[in-house]
Amino acid sequence: MNTEITIEANPGSSEFSNFRDYKILGVNRLSIGAQTFDERALEKIGRIHNSSDIKNAVDLARRACFENINIDVMYGLPDQTASEAIDDLDKVIALDPEHISWYELTIEPNTRFFKNPPKVPSDIKKERMFEAGTEKLLAAGYAQYEISAYAKEGKQSKHNTNYWEFGDYLGIGAGAHGKLTKANEVKRTKKTRNPRDYLKNRQSRVRKVNSEELMTEFLMNALRLTSGFDLSLFEQRCHQSRSHLEPFMLRALDKKFINVEKDRIIPTKKGSLFLNELVLLA
Repeated sequence: MNTEITIEANPGSSEFSNFRDYKILGVNRLSIGAQTFDERALEKIGRIHNSSDIKNAVDLARRACFENINIDVMYGLPDQTASEAIDDLDKVIALDPEHISWYELTIEPNTRFFKNPPKVPSDIKKERMFEAGTEKLLAAGYAQYEISAYAKEGKQSKHNTNYWEFGDYLGIGAGAHGKLTKANEVKRTKKTRNPRDYLKNRQSRVRKVNSEELMTEFLMNALRLTSGFDLSLFEQRCHQSRSHLEPFMLRALDKKFINVEKDRIIPTKKGSLFLNELVLLA
């Protein structure tokens, strides 16, 4: 079966007892939100599991015959040192998952951390963590194909790659978002977040994305891929001429954020590290 069906699960939660049932129903990929193996760090970021729960979750998944597992790990956690971040990666690699997501802690609005920001490592320290972590993952046989995604051969996430290539997707359920293209128009859909309201009215709010937004959104996603994108993909997804990208390309080339190889735009190492600044050049 070529279809990828992923379910996300947190270690220590009751859903792990249902692994075999998920497999029977057709789920063939698991994404486990480990985040860190450091007990103090888990407590600081408000996680309900401990480090032993992570290993137990992977063991249960393997016993249920799952052969495609992703583990999420964060770096740049409150008061985290570089050695602690790399220790997390060592422990994840030892579990031998097919895919590892290695990404920086992001403090989101409307969260406890946003109201009372914790002390996190400096940008320079986080950059060093990222570089050391990437080196370790590559040495362990995980190929980096996106800023925060590393996979064994043939195990790249199809679901996430569709996002990064600016493909369409359906949003189903309370709070779900979707992206749909019809008659050369791209529309964003949004369901109400309240489950009771959703059960009463499952219709989506729909908003057309204008051409300027399309370019920015496309670049924000496609430039996350280490292999970049073909200009033909921009034309296909955004329904605009590639010439619209020329001013952006000139500015990005000047800052050494991208390389252009024939019809392909590829982010440099510097461009990947400063993606937000790169996209602002559009």
